[in-house]
Amino acid sequence: IFWKRHLSMKQEHKDIIKDTLPLVKDQGLKIVTNFYQRLFEKNPQLKGMFNMTHQVDVTQRQALLNSIIALAEHIENPEKLGDALDLIAHKHASVGVTEDHYPIVATNLMEAICDTLQIEPNSKIHEAWLEAVKFAAGVLIGKEKTLYGGRKPQPIEVALSNIVTEATDVKSFIFKRTDGKDFKPHIPGQYVSLDVFSDQWDHSMKRQYTITGVPQDTTSLQITTKLDPEGTVSRHLHLSSKIGDVFSISEPFGNFTLDESNAPILFVSAGIGITPIYSLLKECERRGRKFHLVHGDRSVEHIPFYSDLKKVPKTIFLEEVRDGFEKGYVDLTKASIEEQVYLCGPQGFMQSQIGYLRSIKMDSLKIKYEFFGSLEDI
Repeated sequence: IFWKRHLSMKQEHKDIIKDTLPLVKDQGLKIVTNFYQRLFEKNPQLKGMFNMTHQVDVTQRQALLNSIIALAEHIENPEKLGDALDLIAHKHASVGVTEDHYPIVATNLMEAICDTLQIEPNSKIHEAWLEAVKFAAGVLIGKEKTLYGGRKPQPIEVALSNIVTEATDVKSFIFKRTDGKDFKPHIPGQYVSLDVFSDQWDHSMKRQYTITGVPQDTTSLQITTKLDPEGTVSRHLHLSSKIGDVFSISEPFGNFTLDESNAPILFVSAGIGITPIYSLLKECERRGRKFHLVHGDRSVEHIPFYSDLKKVPKTIFLEEVRDGFEKGYVDLTKASIEEQVYLCGPQGFMQSQIGYLRSIKMDSLKIKYEFFGSLEDI
């Protein structure tokens, strides 16, 4: 049997991983490019589980390489990868990854490593890296099975019932189940994977979108997305979708959620990154939990849900000059830093804000973040 749960590693193999890590870093992009070429050539049916746009712009390849390097760097203390693996497990569950997919990935990845680094398949190096891949996969399989609750992932067929304009280039899409049943209640901050079909594509495309409706409404499900002029799926949703169109969605997943404490929270967002933050601050309002929002955008007209946000404690930075708003980009030196900070926005924005928060060296500070797209270094 090729595959079985693998949750421990030999020290000999850990030492080999550490010794060969510089070589893997040096040749990493070649390895992952080789891997994806093999994977899609041999298994074209898997394309629908990936954002193929990220294959073109190197995002997915860099994300996979980051994960491989992180695994190797923490091979002696893999528990430090817990949060990252939780995030990956939720993403995997949302697109329907199952245990059966892992042997396919492992086989193609190891072939790519051997081909790129000119390693024999029966070598000690191959043996060590295969064990590391199996170790990570074994952890993910366990996490994903827990998320599935013992069930096989089943897509839910939905029909588009309403479209609401929230801001310039931002719309909410509201769905009803076609079987007439209610949706499973979600936890504020979670997302669904939307499976989008078009005659212009050779396969369906999955994208993850935050649920922006309230958990108490299980008769409908609302997502909110911004039009990306270069985006395949967002253009289809904004420019071509119509009431009655049928889609498939996943159950809710994601761990960008509130804890059970009543500690005050600083929410920090930019652009469409407000969508999960909006869900969380609405939940804070429901619980009576103190919070403050810091948001950055191009103009008032570009701010999603602004009619609701006008009523909450906030500091808003705008690129345009406007009375009552801060001018320029988000500047956390002008904010009161709470012990819990939740952030969501573009990668550069996230790196800048998290870099500042870490620089103030506040021992009790807890940073939690969500971002859209593939897992990247923050």
